Amino acid sequence: MRIHFLFLFLCFFTPSVIFAQVETQTSFDFIDLPSSSRVAGMGGELNNIKDGDLSLAYGNPALLNAKMDNQAVFSYSSYLASSSYGFFSYGRDVKNIGTFSVNLLFLNYGSFDETDNSGQIVGQFKAKETGFTLAGSRMIGERLSAGLQMKFLFSNLEQYSAFGMGLDLGLTYHIEEEYLTTSFVMKNIGYQFTSYYDSGEKAALPFNIQLGVSKKMKHAPFRLSLVLDNLQKWDLTYTDPNLIGKRDPLTGDPIEIEPSSFGDKLMRHVIFGGEVLIGDVIQIQLAYNYRRRKELKLINNPGMAGLSFGVGAKIKSMNVSYGYSSYTRSANSHQFTLSLRFNEMKKEKILN
Repeated sequence: MRIHFLFLFLCFFTPSVIFAQVETQTSFDFIDLPSSSRVAGMGGELNNIKDGDLSLAYGNPALLNAKMDNQAVFSYSSYLASSSYGFFSYGRDVKNIGTFSVNLLFLNYGSFDETDNSGQIVGQFKAKETGFTLAGSRMIGERLSAGLQMKFLFSNLEQYSAFGMGLDLGLTYHIEEEYLTTSFVMKNIGYQFTSYYDSGEKAALPFNIQLGVSKKMKHAPFRLSLVLDNLQKWDLTYTDPNLIGKRDPLTGDPIEIEPSSFGDKLMRHVIFGGEVLIGDVIQIQLAYNYRRRKELKLINNPGMAGLSFGVGAKIKSMNVSYGYSSYTRSANSHQFTLSLRFNEMKKEKILN
């Protein structure tokens, strides 16, 4: 119990002491894309469920555990516009040392027309970004685990390129008999070493402090998840600098910028989701990302912006799943994930 209280104390008070604000201009933002359809279906962030799903450890390395030994994950998403991305992960458990994973995330922006100064098409170019990561986790006592993930980040936009490195640190406190998990994560602590610009101008990585809690009902097939995102900065609202001090062109009156309420600022940190667990076979996810909805919805036609859902099924030694995320009424993503548990495959062959 004392360890649990110490863990919560560190989660709440360490971020405010070490870090003051989030950068408004960042590089390599693709590294925060959902690693699987399950993560996408739970609002895009899921750092607080400790089971055998290897894809979750990309968002919190402390979730790595022995159940993920000899498991592989393949994920593909048709993303916004003509872009798409994929994710691969493989995990191994080393007895008495810890659990480790190697991960690859790549984002393809597609092909673009290259034009001259007069607008004439003279060719085409492509743009892509890639992240390669190594992660490891180890138990500290019976319930607390600590994890670390190193990220190597590459970006190629036409003839311009950039390179950066990042670090994720995670702590997870899991009470298995209570079906309760609490996590604390610091993501993307790092630096951009080479820049797109000849001037050498660099941007920070998308640093993020998160706290997550999940609870599965003992006598009901439900699990609830709460993720608090970007805790290093209280006010996540955005004010268009072009509107400050401007006047309405029709009336001549100053354009008023409404201040954000306390409740609005609070909710921009919240991602709330739930899972329906039908035995060990079917999982259904539904989540709401308040900040995503506030920032991306169309004023007169918000649609399902901010909502996401997913469904997954276990078929012998593999899991197949689908996730849907709504960004705006006309911009949504579809993600498909396949997980293979090779240890179970071996057992199936022996039994057959």
